[in-house]
Amino acid sequence: MPDSPARTRPSAPDKTSDFIRYRQRGAYHWELNSRHPLKSNAFVRARYANILALAEKFTPGDLSRKRVLDHGCGDGVLSAMLAAKGARVAGLDTSRVGLEFAQERTAGLGIDYQCGSAYQLPYTDDTFDTILSTQVIEHLDAPESMLAEIHRVLKKGGCAIITTRIKLSETPVDPTHVTEWFENEFRGLIEKIFEAGTYLRSHPVFWMEASYRFPLLKFLINLVSLIRNPYAGFESRFRYHVLQYAVVSK
Repeated sequence: MPDSPARTRPSAPDKTSDFIRYRQRGAYHWELNSRHPLKSNAFVRARYANILALAEKFTPGDLSRKRVLDHGCGDGVLSAMLAAKGARVAGLDTSRVGLEFAQERTAGLGIDYQCGSAYQLPYTDDTFDTILSTQVIEHLDAPESMLAEIHRVLKKGGCAIITTRIKLSETPVDPTHVTEWFENEFRGLIEKIFEAGTYLRSHPVFWMEASYRFPLLKFLINLVSLIRNPYAGFESRFRYHVLQYAVVSK
């Protein structure tokens, strides 16, 4: 079993601890990230593929034996993908329900799961080579505090990747989101904590809106995505995108 990262006493979960979707839908990310033509979701599968590709590209060396934190691990899909690459994975989330699913689904992979707050990470300074925080920051009231904690536990020269939705409307599209940011706003937020970074975007809005409007098209996109996913990769000929990525180092 991989060594567990050094840690301090865990703090209490923050107010997002009862993430209702896990209670309503179970370990739903596993189905969405599957290759089942009816249960999977091309949008979600591309999100996981993209973040894993960035982790492999920007982690110094490669992921094998690196200490990686899946920050907001939920039901453990990304943690499992990282472990499959040989990383020494820690998964943290505020949802005890999500963590129960994660432990069940990834039993035997040696992943160190903890329930804790994004504002007080239960790890010592300079612990991780890579930190992945996917679709977490928009759920928090104090995003700068979250970023400061990521900076604290990241090793010197390490890589952190933070992803979130691009703001598309006056109020957040997702009712569980506290805040969404335009690209320049998100970059400004990140640069309050991290000096330099690479900023990317993905998932054309066109495909998302079309699949919401036409269920048959969503099914066809899922089928086509098994060969070539229209959401995968970064940038495109489309003007508007759904997700933004900050790739930063310490």
